[in-house]
Amino acid sequence: MSREFLLLLGWKLRNLREKRGLSKKELASKIGTSDVAVGQWERGEIAMNINVFRKICEYYEYPAELLLRRMEGDQERIEKLLEK
Repeated sequence: MSREFLLLLGWKLRNLREKRGLSKKELASKIGTSDVAVGQWERGEIAMNINVFRKICEYYEYPAELLLRRMEGDQERIEKLLEK
């Protein structure tokens, strides 16, 4: 997976978590992982395995296709994330 893809997916995951008012620790508990792993995914540092991705989508009741699809404005987001 490309760095850009991981950064964008991480940004989307963080936004979902924050909109639900969850801490990294709370989400980690719900999906059976560590808050450190959640942080690494959100920063685009590592890729998660497909089973964890599926758990996240199920927990949020959010279609995987929307998390994986590139949307309008994503290129600008990626550029800003790469600047950090």
